[in-house]
Amino acid sequence: MVNISELNLDRSKYSIINNNTYKPHIRSNFTTSIPMSIIKNFISKPCNNLITVVEVSNKDNKSIRFKKMHRTENSYIISYKKEKLIKNPKIKIIDIIPEKEALIRENKKESSEISILSIMPKSTGLTPIYAYQLNNLKVLVGGYYKKDIIFNKKIRITELASAALGLYFAEGGKKAPSFTNSDPSTINIILDFIESISNLRRKDISASIYCHPKLKKKEKQLKAFWKTQTGIEKFTKLHLSRKSRSPCGTLEMNIGSIILKELFLKLLDVNIPYDNNNFIRGVLSGDGSPIKQTKTFLTHHISLNKKTLNSDFLLLEKIFKNENIKIKCCNYPTTAKLIIYSDWFKNINLIINDIYKFNLINRLKFIYLFLNLQYTKAFMKIKDGYIIKGIDIARGQKKYINVFKKYELIKLKQISPKPNKKYKIIFTKEGREIRNIILKFQNNYYPMIRKEFLNFCRTLRKFDLLDKNWYKVYKKCLIL
Repeated sequence: MVNISELNLDRSKYSIINNNTYKPHIRSNFTTSIPMSIIKNFISKPCNNLITVVEVSNKDNKSIRFKKMHRTENSYIISYKKEKLIKNPKIKIIDIIPEKEALIRENKKESSEISILSIMPKSTGLTPIYAYQLNNLKVLVGGYYKKDIIFNKKIRITELASAALGLYFAEGGKKAPSFTNSDPSTINIILDFIESISNLRRKDISASIYCHPKLKKKEKQLKAFWKTQTGIEKFTKLHLSRKSRSPCGTLEMNIGSIILKELFLKLLDVNIPYDNNNFIRGVLSGDGSPIKQTKTFLTHHISLNKKTLNSDFLLLEKIFKNENIKIKCCNYPTTAKLIIYSDWFKNINLIINDIYKFNLINRLKFIYLFLNLQYTKAFMKIKDGYIIKGIDIARGQKKYINVFKKYELIKLKQISPKPNKKYKIIFTKEGREIRNIILKFQNNYYPMIRKEFLNFCRTLRKFDLLDKNWYKVYKKCLIL
């Protein structure tokens, strides 16, 4: 075995700055040697399968990465291809460790804080994923052909995290690191979460815009719109699809790294205490839709991936069960849907929980449809002390009275005997509360959402993207 002191790197044109930093000589094949005097500060004898954690910087840029060390004759070299645009660099060797050490993971512990080192897989199936603890708070994760990312060592399962995971469950890539949606607010939830847990920033993320062919001539306006709304600066060429209906197109983000995709999937896979309500908001805002099932109640449909149908349903069943929401899975020949069969009374709770919080269009559609339901209108018409004939109830002309009685929102006090029975309607405490809630929806909440929608339309008009036919579809939702 060659002694480390015998390695001779005098032929390399480097300049040592201190015991772990040097100015490298970059060879024509974009490799550089590490000076022997620096290597000796980290390892006592040469060996194979070494990983170095390096910081490459100049006055304008800084990058921390994993580098696989290779023995070439009497020197250790590392690749410089990823940093070739960084001119006049300094290289700081943070550490040199055996490859197997970079694959060590912590034991899983259930908590509101999840350790990155406990859930990050050791490989993508093809190449290893390395992890290195930079300090008590930060962890570097990356490896071959991956964008190395600095994460917070622990991720807190906050409202933002739960919403982002719900959105990613609905619209995130399961094979490719991507997220797709046509609503800027959902895009921003994902971006806010990524920025809260890592050193990735909006400007680091690229995106594609999928839109109808008629928007081909408005490429500049589309990119300007999405840059203004999300802060993303890198866009590829437009992708045209006649199925696209959104006036601003649909944005598909490349979320930066396969490492980030693996993290999202692991967070969805492990048994952690989600904020159930925000997870549900994320799922429904990402891929849900309120449907007017009958004149008296609404259902909510979520599209599911047929390939992962069983595992997806089990996760959602657990989450919805914790919120006392019953769901059903319908597996059709070409698609699969999860359906929330919510009656009139349950829809009130769903609106209170603002389940479409991160999707402006469905938020507006849901409250509009609910306020126009037959039962909602009937409930808002009756008042304390309202007199009703027994024969009208018996003949079904006032069938909603029995429904409100069933929900214990009202009581009926008989004030006239047979044959012309009459009843006085008395609101229960819960009935008065529900009435006040609906009034609040009608007088405050709905006008607020209506205003948000109109502001969104003004923004679209500002970028010359407001489609008249699209606007007509939702214009009816502005009038009660």
